[in-house]
Amino acid sequence: MPFPDHQKLDIQSLSRVFNDYSNSYKFYWFYSLLQFVKQNKTEATFNEISIEMLVNVWYPNHYFKLNFGIQDKLGSLADEALQLKDLELQINTKKDEITLKVLHFISKNQSHSFSKNLKARSNYVPFRFIRPWLSDKVKKGNNVDKQIKAFATIGTKCKLPYYFDGEKLIFDEDWFNYFQQHLKIMEDFCFWNLLNYLQNRNQNVPNIAAKLFPPTDSDRSLAKQHNFWKQILAVQNQPIRCVYSNEIITDKYTLDHFIPWSFVTHNQLWNLTPITQSVNSQKSNNLPKLDLYFEPFADLQFQVFQTAFQLKLNKKLEDYLDIFNADLNQIQQLSETQFKTKLRQQIEPLSQIAANMGFAQNWTYK
Repeated sequence: MPFPDHQKLDIQSLSRVFNDYSNSYKFYWFYSLLQFVKQNKTEATFNEISIEMLVNVWYPNHYFKLNFGIQDKLGSLADEALQLKDLELQINTKKDEITLKVLHFISKNQSHSFSKNLKARSNYVPFRFIRPWLSDKVKKGNNVDKQIKAFATIGTKCKLPYYFDGEKLIFDEDWFNYFQQHLKIMEDFCFWNLLNYLQNRNQNVPNIAAKLFPPTDSDRSLAKQHNFWKQILAVQNQPIRCVYSNEIITDKYTLDHFIPWSFVTHNQLWNLTPITQSVNSQKSNNLPKLDLYFEPFADLQFQVFQTAFQLKLNKKLEDYLDIFNADLNQIQQLSETQFKTKLRQQIEPLSQIAANMGFAQNWTYK
């Protein structure tokens, strides 16, 4: 990726920071540094940066269950934090709350294994990240990090992105201004490389780009889909029943993602079904038991598609085009068996991939 030039800075070395990696540390290290730049903070402690890395990996690891690879310890660190009763964290805890609770915990429990593991995340990556700038000075061997630290200690003559002052990192002024001026380019550079890293470890997982950050309200909004179902429910001669509880759907229904939203990260109609409030409080982001629930789900999908087609809701039915690989007229002409077979061919692989990633499967309503 070409970067804007700068007379004082070695931009070529910046372009090589992700040439060598075996885990996600460098990506989250750089992204975390950019967050401090965005906040106009010219220095930070290693603990502060490590916590920033932890909170940035929180949602991809816990909520979206992405695989970071066997050698990667960031996800394991997030798992450890989630299991600590003293922290009282949830998979959807907000970033600021995680930061405050973890800072408080490590300040009071420096000898705890979690505190030590958090600190260990800054044992290598701060030095390895700036190695491209020191390639002609650092000799190969067992003391690479020690050599880099010596060249990067505050007061050095080397022009590096940052320097070390004890347990603190201090940005070089010119590099800080460069990062701040070109922040969007820097973030895109980081995300592109992180996406490639994650895609290689999460093959067949949909929409990884949307799983790097917490979901927004607009991501989860189902206003358009509720409007669609309102039109469907208004014209049904026979009552529509919840596919899980078999209760009649009233105007107090909610919409459920048959395959959890946190896996598919979309609100397309072919994966949505109205359910009762009692079911909604139980299902969460679990995978339903297909042997029990696929048939009633597919029956309802077929019925709803036919109704919507008759109502000429063609724009809304475009959600079905890609998974059926056919136009709306062709889909409408499918028999019920053909329709359900096509839908099963979409649902079953998604359910299996999600289960492989750690989503709880075979959920049943009780």
